[in-house]
Amino acid sequence: MNLLAYDQTKYIYRDIRRPTFAGSTGEYHPNTVVRITLGQKQVNADYNPVDGKFTWTLDEDLPDGVYNLSIIVIDAAGNVGPATLRTLVIDTTPPEAPELINLKDDVGAKTGSFDPGQLTDDAKPTLTGVAQPNTVVYLRDAAGNDIGSAKTDAVTGKWVIEPNNDLQQGENVLTLVAIEEFGKDANGAPIYREGKVSDSFIINVGMADFVTIVDALDDVGKWSGVLNNGALTDDTTPTLRGQANEGATVIVYYRKAGESTWAGSATATVNGQNWSWTPSPALAAGQYEFQAATPKVSSALFNLDIFAAGSGDQQTKITEVWDDFGTSIGKLNSGDYTDDMSPRFTGRAESNSRVVIQYTLNGSQNSVTVDVGHDGKWSWTPSVDLLAGDWNFQVKSEGAADWNDSFDLHIYPSPSVPTTITQVFDDVGVTGPVGNNGITDDSTPTLYGRSEAGRFVLIYDGNTLLGSTQTSSNGDWSFTPTALGDGRHNFWAVQRDYSGVSNKWQIEIDTSGLGPDKPSITGLFEHQASGAYDKFANGGIIDDGSVKVEGTGRALSVINIYDGTTLIGSTTAGTDGKWSYLHDSNYSSGFHSITAREVKSAGVSDPSNEARFTLVGTGKSGEGYYAQSFDNDQAVMTGSRSFSSGYTFRSINGATLKLVEGTLYSKNQAIVKKEPGYLKFLDDGDNAAKSVTFEIANSTDFYMAVNGLSDSGWARLAYYTSAGKYLGSSDFGSKVGVANEGVVKESGFVAPQGELIGKVTVTVKDKGGMGIASVIYGASSDFPGKGASYFNIPAGVAYSFTAGTGLDNFGVLTGVAYTENGKLKLSPDDIFSFTVGQTTDIQFSLEGYVDVTFYDAYNNVIHSGSYSSFVNYTAPAGQLIYRVAIDTYGQANVLIDNVVWGNNPGNPDYGYDSNSANIATHDDSKVELNGLVESKAIIDLQDGESTTKVITVEDLLTYGEEGLFTEDDTKQLMIQGDKNDVIQLKDIMPEGGDIEQWTHQKGTITVAGVKYEVYNHNGENAELLVQSDVKVEII
Repeated sequence: MNLLAYDQTKYIYRDIRRPTFAGSTGEYHPNTVVRITLGQKQVNADYNPVDGKFTWTLDEDLPDGVYNLSIIVIDAAGNVGPATLRTLVIDTTPPEAPELINLKDDVGAKTGSFDPGQLTDDAKPTLTGVAQPNTVVYLRDAAGNDIGSAKTDAVTGKWVIEPNNDLQQGENVLTLVAIEEFGKDANGAPIYREGKVSDSFIINVGMADFVTIVDALDDVGKWSGVLNNGALTDDTTPTLRGQANEGATVIVYYRKAGESTWAGSATATVNGQNWSWTPSPALAAGQYEFQAATPKVSSALFNLDIFAAGSGDQQTKITEVWDDFGTSIGKLNSGDYTDDMSPRFTGRAESNSRVVIQYTLNGSQNSVTVDVGHDGKWSWTPSVDLLAGDWNFQVKSEGAADWNDSFDLHIYPSPSVPTTITQVFDDVGVTGPVGNNGITDDSTPTLYGRSEAGRFVLIYDGNTLLGSTQTSSNGDWSFTPTALGDGRHNFWAVQRDYSGVSNKWQIEIDTSGLGPDKPSITGLFEHQASGAYDKFANGGIIDDGSVKVEGTGRALSVINIYDGTTLIGSTTAGTDGKWSYLHDSNYSSGFHSITAREVKSAGVSDPSNEARFTLVGTGKSGEGYYAQSFDNDQAVMTGSRSFSSGYTFRSINGATLKLVEGTLYSKNQAIVKKEPGYLKFLDDGDNAAKSVTFEIANSTDFYMAVNGLSDSGWARLAYYTSAGKYLGSSDFGSKVGVANEGVVKESGFVAPQGELIGKVTVTVKDKGGMGIASVIYGASSDFPGKGASYFNIPAGVAYSFTAGTGLDNFGVLTGVAYTENGKLKLSPDDIFSFTVGQTTDIQFSLEGYVDVTFYDAYNNVIHSGSYSSFVNYTAPAGQLIYRVAIDTYGQANVLIDNVVWGNNPGNPDYGYDSNSANIATHDDSKVELNGLVESKAIIDLQDGESTTKVITVEDLLTYGEEGLFTEDDTKQLMIQGDKNDVIQLKDIMPEGGDIEQWTHQKGTITVAGVKYEVYNHNGENAELLVQSDVKVEII
């Protein structure tokens, strides 16, 4: 018996929650029961035995979903007939209206995304959005005609539509709707259901106003051709070429570079969308800026450097030589030593010409000819490594009689073990290590270092050779000079064959005023939670305001203690001359300079040596300087992310670091005391030294705390003025130790008198990278608090500002802008759109003619209007401004400034201050670091799944790295995993095995706070470290 006339199980689709089921047994059946089972519900249907028809309607709503349906007939004798099976689909919800995410114009001079209602010259723009997966989205015109369609992605629901035909000129009112296949009818044909129709939107088709300078043409002299922006030319009448709207009047303006007013202008010749202009009369030699303009828009500036006829040969220059190899990379000066055997040379010459580069070693000359680009720049890197030696490089224009520029380099390969100065030691007065850029009263300090075993090392003070020494069989060396004079000394070392130039180590020697009546400070001690006082290094950063000072002087003499020039207390030396002083109250936060003087009948003695420290936090016991860490409430620490040049980081004490060179990565940790979020940088598995450079507000001093240096890594801070003058450097301790991985180390520097630190370069060589935990500078001044959320631009600084500012409630959604003299210069190629939270009003100054549109949080237009000088808009009652979009219509010189918005619910007093010196910019499209493997020698199984992995000796020898966690040549491979993971080790001490098999070592090793079991293969000098929670089996 087949009640519903189907041969197999079918789907039944219903768009109501209480469907009715009806059917017939087909004949007279007294005392028959029709039983319907729907999911877990079972009922007997109403049955008419006369005609055999039955019916049943659900008595409760069914949620949308899929249900199993069974219908059986039971006759009077209790016999059960075969079941009729169906799958019931309840779907009462038609598709929601499709969401339009983006409109893209890819026609004409101005391309890219645009907002609905804006003018576009693309009659078939690309529409992108999302809708219900597995539906078809239709684009409809105002008459309801389908003019385009696309099927949505089965997972994401993304769709992309291009109209079937060109849209009409002018405004096109359009809507979107999604249609789904709801089921099939009795004949198996699809049943379609239309969803909600979207709100209408407008695509306004027309030609946008634009004008550009494409290039210039040089047709004078020996070298001619196309000239790009910035070109160097001898053509005093170069022909400028560009594009503009057809029929537009194009005016070309010109002036000497750096001048504020245009020297002249002329009307260009227009042919269709192309225009050209040739100066008449000829221009005098000099650097020029050109700009094209129509009555509505203007182009970006175009620069040409025009030189006097006959002086072309003198324009050929070497502008930069770059070392990108080894431990020390960067720009080279003439006369420098480098281990880069193929340094990169760049320079300037007449555009489209050729230059000859001659390179000479020991009288042997070679030369190469290089083409100069349309922009007047040339570049050359030797195709093969140069021989070691003292090289001279010269350059001239091809055909010139004389060489025009020269550059010297001492090129020597790096030895297998780099020559380094690891320590300078003072054994006079307050003894101990003297940090890089430190001060000592020892005129014969001992230098310690490393180089290749058995090699002779020359030690220099600046350009003066102090002497030489030979390294031990372990590569260690030491050297004590004859007495040196007071003042600055810049030590460096090099092997006798001039390979492997070491790092620089600068100290200041001051032996003035040493005598029997002058006291000496021998140590500083910080209070600990246990009640004890622990010694810390001179110049250290501490977080407890209770500090004890110890020293020596004349027996029973009275010693005054000074903080800077302020007398803070006194103490009496013992019969042995030793004294100590504990301040009766905590020191205040900031920088402290402690000296001691002996009290005499006629006054006080000369001051002792200086003891310095910086106190961070409140000075109360237990409050660490970690409070200064880079905290994720600044919105820069969400997830692992890379940051490149132009980003400014701000610690919560207000100190800022503006990244101007290199790349940093954020690293999330719990933001709790002693576990701050920090900035991780130079995650360089190749173990090559790399650098980043920061700009800071001019400061007399700078201190940084770092974590994560391995015991084989090193790091250095180099300090410069804002103009680039080198001031000195300081180092971090390089022996953290395996058990202390992640321990914070500090380093700092005080600028020489009269100088201010404006830039800091951080150089690190460590496989695992290094974390910047905190910075502090200008310690003698109060730091500004976090304050209101301002978006600040320093005057006179120019760098790009792109989407995703990371600031509290000022975020750029689209567009690119640049700072120019403290104002934000909008790119002519984009709609600049930014968010301000939700506010009732907004004001900003404006230079240029723009359209501004104000949106609420639901992307509804609140207001749109044209502005030319000042924008001051207040939303109607009950509405809040969320987003502001500025359309420059291609104008190149639109500037905004002093953006202020008020009555921001929950976030008052937001604003934009062009006089401050903080700016934070980053690009959310940077590569995220999650999941990247830092080293092949670390196998990470921590994925929450149960994993079994077999490890053999071959695996260990293939993937292990020497000295990965200990400073020796033992190969090491680390396994990180979960409790459910299993590591199966083959051939570990099988029965009858000899000593050249694996053995499980006693005890554990701790790396970054995690314990690991150690398995050693004696025959291969190799170790396997397995996380203690992971199960290990022998197979």
